[in-house]
Amino acid sequence: VGVVLAPLMHPITGAMLNIEKLMEVATANDILVGLEVSDIIGRIHPVNLCGADFAIFSTDRFINGGPDPIVGTYVNSRHVSADDASVAWDTAIKKYDEGVLPVRRLVFLSESMKMFDAVPVEALGDKSLALNQYLAYLLEEEVASGRIFVACPP
Repeated sequence: VGVVLAPLMHPITGAMLNIEKLMEVATANDILVGLEVSDIIGRIHPVNLCGADFAIFSTDRFINGGPDPIVGTYVNSRHVSADDASVAWDTAIKKYDEGVLPVRRLVFLSESMKMFDAVPVEALGDKSLALNQYLAYLLEEEVASGRIFVACPP
């Protein structure tokens, strides 16, 4: 194995990858580590990549990138230098370079960023947790009353 690409957060369960352990094992075995961080962007701040070699993301999930989201790539600074290795990274990334972005794509992101500036990410996370707890309460009430039932037990 020469490269591992893994999601930093599981998209369904929300479980965080043990990135410290992954980096420890990868470094010991000379393996490059890439992270897919689309589920983190806009939910957890700041994002800690723990020395990963590269990361990829899209704005379509939690920062409201709209129907045609912006995608991005991060390359750890230890891979960016004047030697031949940086040329390989640069060539690989330029294949996916989008060039000049259409204004309509940036409008979605610009408006979302204004909202994130106005309300701290932590507050949004707290509200999300409170809303999820309220939904669980309502569902428990409805199941207990017999108005709805669970078709697939856990």
